[in-house]
Amino acid sequence: MSRYLITLLVAAACCAVQPEVQAQVNLPTVGISGARAADPPRVDVSRVCPDYGAQLQAHLSLPPVDEASEILVRFQLVGGVVTQVGFRGAPVEFRNSIRRAMRGVDCSADGQANQRFVFMLRHVPEGQGGPQAIALKADSPLLLLALND
Repeated sequence: MSRYLITLLVAAACCAVQPEVQAQVNLPTVGISGARAADPPRVDVSRVCPDYGAQLQAHLSLPPVDEASEILVRFQLVGGVVTQVGFRGAPVEFRNSIRRAMRGVDCSADGQANQRFVFMLRHVPEGQGGPQAIALKADSPLLLLALND
């Protein structure tokens, strides 16, 4: 091939590629903004509500069950007061009883405002001891369920 022909082919290839490259450079930009992701809920409930398990067991009256079940309980602590109690896996008929019992749990503020907490409430048949509060570990897969709600 002649040098002239090679130069012409290279120039033609560059011209064919250039609009594509130019189009990529001139793409419109879109600006978005979003709120910062919320901090994950805390699992160290006993740090701010030392006797929450015993208090729930004493004040919570749920209907008897034949087999054990676990309920993920979420709540917010504002100035030492339990607010915004939510659930995952709680039958509708249990929710108001658990909310009332949670609002009666003695907690104290630890200097951090509006903290969210999560723990498991295990409801077992009467012969096995009744409801039990179980603290989640920080690496618990159930904590992922709480984060995705």
